[in-house]
Amino acid sequence: MGVFLTAEAALQIIGEVEKLPAVAPFWEESQATFPVGGPDFLKPVSIHENRMWCGFDEDVEAVLTRVAAVISEHPALVRLAWHCWWRLYEGEGEIAFDGWPDFETALGQECGVFYLLVGIAMVPRVRALHAAWGIPEAVTRETCQEPNAFCYNHTQMFVGRIGIARSTLFWLRNYTREPYFRLGRLEFWLKPFGESIRVFRRPEGGEVIALAAEGERFDAQGFMPVESVPPAEGDWVSVYNETPGQVTGNPILPTGRAVNTLLRLNLGEWERVLEPGCWVLDMHIPAGGKMSPEAVRESLMTAREFFKKYFPDKPAVGFVCWSWIFSPVLDKILPEESNLVKNIREVYLFPYASDPQDGLGFVFYQDKIDLTTAPRKTSVQRAFLDYLLAGKIWRAGGMFYLMDDLDDYGKQVYRHKRLFTVI
Repeated sequence: MGVFLTAEAALQIIGEVEKLPAVAPFWEESQATFPVGGPDFLKPVSIHENRMWCGFDEDVEAVLTRVAAVISEHPALVRLAWHCWWRLYEGEGEIAFDGWPDFETALGQECGVFYLLVGIAMVPRVRALHAAWGIPEAVTRETCQEPNAFCYNHTQMFVGRIGIARSTLFWLRNYTREPYFRLGRLEFWLKPFGESIRVFRRPEGGEVIALAAEGERFDAQGFMPVESVPPAEGDWVSVYNETPGQVTGNPILPTGRAVNTLLRLNLGEWERVLEPGCWVLDMHIPAGGKMSPEAVRESLMTAREFFKKYFPDKPAVGFVCWSWIFSPVLDKILPEESNLVKNIREVYLFPYASDPQDGLGFVFYQDKIDLTTAPRKTSVQRAFLDYLLAGKIWRAGGMFYLMDDLDDYGKQVYRHKRLFTVI
């Protein structure tokens, strides 16, 4: 356990030396802090505590403990586990684990447990951060459910095998450093708005309109192609201009499409309510559970009061999200009574550049979607496949919902109070 290995030597031992480019960065730094006696997060006491806080059933603990013992006694696996933990929780800068080992040779069908053990090790750091902020323990316990949600996705991808996919592990760092909490059905991260759109409200009538940023490329339908898509007939570029007392730009409809028509707003009649840098609650949707409008509304309401109480110096002006769940084509794919359709009609959609498979991994539980073999187990999967096999283009989408409108959630306020006919 205490013998130093180079990253290359560790990977050679487990038969995955080709993963060296992804694993090698910061190896010496992490190994310099390798603890005498081995990593605590691999010890039964820590596993028990972390498992309970993450909401896993008791029978999962036996698997976690058994695999942790194998890792701890293996000279290469224990060093790799420490390096993975260190990169995720101690390291700085961008981190991704997509190119890391899969550990199938070393751990067999329990290979995903390697990353699950690292994932649930977020618990002590989340608890300490929340305690410093005075966050109630019940909220901390809810927030620590995310490794469990990731594990649910893993069991869908790998037929009941517990674990965490390498591609999602990086996300757990955020819970240990950021004002990021689960509050009911949804999660919320307090942060500055990072999009370039501007949103205006006319106080007299309550209408809300979003304007596209300067210089964005849109296709003929008002969607944003990714950069790799070559220009096509009908493409156009948005305009945004501010002059004293007036703004001019291309409007975005609540259905998530930009319009190739310029709109001028008199700032004596319109007020700016959302722009880059505003504090917002970046919303995330954990796997598992229904997305009923009632559950969504309750979660939003809880978030409004929670952040007002615990972070009063950073007043959020609204909720934002980027997801397949807010695709502007969902209501063309799913029936009217679908919870997903009901939810997208409540919010204000806006386009962002997404590729034809963006987010579909959360629908089909595959890294790369093969339309001929993708599962058809659920009504959502069947509806998506029928749409895609017909040659139609999939698009993920963004949304915002302003805090001042929250009491009207359920009334489709953005679609009823509008300046343009919704197309």
